[in-house]
Amino acid sequence: MWYYSYFPTEPNAELPMYLYSIGMHDTQPLLVRPEGHRHDQFFYNTTGSGTILIYGQKYNIPEKSSFFIPAHVPHEYYPNTDIWDIRWFVPCGKGLRALYKHINLKFGIYPLSDARNLDSLLNRMRSELMYNDINGNLFASAHINEFILEFAVQSGLLHREISYPEQNMNPYSRHMRIIKDYIDSHYMQPISMDELCALEGLTPQHICRIFKQCVRMRPSEYILNVRISHAKEMLLHTSHSISEIAYWCGFENNNYFWKKFRDITGYAPGEYRKLSSAQNY
Repeated sequence: MWYYSYFPTEPNAELPMYLYSIGMHDTQPLLVRPEGHRHDQFFYNTTGSGTILIYGQKYNIPEKSSFFIPAHVPHEYYPNTDIWDIRWFVPCGKGLRALYKHINLKFGIYPLSDARNLDSLLNRMRSELMYNDINGNLFASAHINEFILEFAVQSGLLHREISYPEQNMNPYSRHMRIIKDYIDSHYMQPISMDELCALEGLTPQHICRIFKQCVRMRPSEYILNVRISHAKEMLLHTSHSISEIAYWCGFENNNYFWKKFRDITGYAPGEYRKLSSAQNY
């Protein structure tokens, strides 16, 4: 389980949109809000199911669903299964009302067609909050409008026709774009070859050929480099400990992180942080 909560500060409160809270709970427990939440809440899940009580009614929330709860509406929700992996997103700002009006947003439970883009946006905001202790909310706010529109598209409230120039892209490049987006959104957690194969219905051998053709690396090497790249950013721009950075970048073993970081950069994580800090003066 991870989450970030950023309470409004004076600079953020002047923005048209800014973040109050984002997060995920793998095993969402019972939550009761007799007065409702002070802000609007967006939710979606991919595993398990739950129940919500709102407006005097009980609603089932099946697996792969999204739902929206307006501010100040009393409600409670709880899981129906052992695992109910709720993701949440709570924005603030005077610019939200006009956006809601355009997409006709109101309380509802909607089937979720594909959570990958929502996961990607949520993790981008999470990264901004982790990488920048001072202005993280400011940078994360750039993704709020995009998240709400994607939520509306995935929930069937808004229709969008997307046309990629697929005819000008070889098959390996098309597959690589999808795989790369998935890795960029999930680098902080274990990524298996089976997951990558399932994205496009490919075999492990085909996946390896795609990586060799497009990035001249094995899949595991590419994932490692993505994680090290994020770790370098966090070492430069946050005060988090090295063990925290290792964990948030997908490394379960600190010694392995230290070794691989040194193999790729030539420096131990602590040396890299000190050297980079000295060069900034």
